[in-house]
Amino acid sequence: MNEEAQQPDRERNAARKRYNRIVRFYNLLELLDERRFRPWRTKLLARSAGRVLEVGVGTGKNFPIYPAGVAVTAIDVAENMLAAARKKAGRQGFFAEWTRADVQNLPFRGDTFDTTAATFVFCSVPDPLRGPRELRRVVKPRGPLAWERDEAACRCSAARLGRLVRRGCRMVSRRPGASTRGCGLHSEIS
Repeated sequence: MNEEAQQPDRERNAARKRYNRIVRFYNLLELLDERRFRPWRTKLLARSAGRVLEVGVGTGKNFPIYPAGVAVTAIDVAENMLAAARKKAGRQGFFAEWTRADVQNLPFRGDTFDTTAATFVFCSVPDPLRGPRELRRVVKPRGPLAWERDEAACRCSAARLGRLVRRGCRMVSRRPGASTRGCGLHSEIS
């Protein structure tokens, strides 16, 4: 395999290691901006219905926001994040299916989910188009692809602080909307 072909694997592994390392203080990094972004996430996730794929579940902060009756499959590239989310879900009585997976290469058949949800995920995904294309593949026709525009988060104070620790947010080097332009998708909330 040539150097260029190995780059996405290296970036994905680096992101996995980074998020595994910071899981203990991840929520603290985002605490400053939680008030700002929770209303957006609440509006976004209120549209969830049926089988939902949550991408980049992190520590599970979206669980209390989901409407009753959804069946969530939660994925994250970092196993320690999944473990933290699973623990939180148990404390809150929230049921989900758990899979360690990369949004750039989802292990699900096409047209599997009614809704997909990703909140502030794509700024840390190496390929800005592959992830959204994979979401389009696994969501049923006309199913909502719901995510927040990562550019807003990457400009806020906690995200800047988080980048110092994570060195993972790429939006500062991408044009706004780069994670969705070019694959025929748009974010549900700007």
